[in-house]
Amino acid sequence: MEGSSPTALGKKPRAAVLRAAILRELNNRWMTPAELAEKLNRDPKSLAEKHLSKLVKEGLVERRHAQPNHPDQAYRAIQAAPVDKMAAKNRSQN
Repeated sequence: MEGSSPTALGKKPRAAVLRAAILRELNNRWMTPAELAEKLNRDPKSLAEKHLSKLVKEGLVERRHAQPNHPDQAYRAIQAAPVDKMAAKNRSQN
């Protein structure tokens, strides 16, 4: 996949670049932190703690299991259009 190869990301990519690559990899499929880390040439623990947890909080990624440290934890991108998220935010503020 273009843009998400380890060489394309570089040794220490900006968080936004790495998160975009994470979202591309998680599009329409579940992946464990280890699988994702191998694909992106990153440390699985760091990936989960620094990036996946933030993407979950932002509502862009979901966990397969409610318990964050579940041994079989996997993640996937949430397929909600930005317009849908904006509409939901506006409804909640009214």
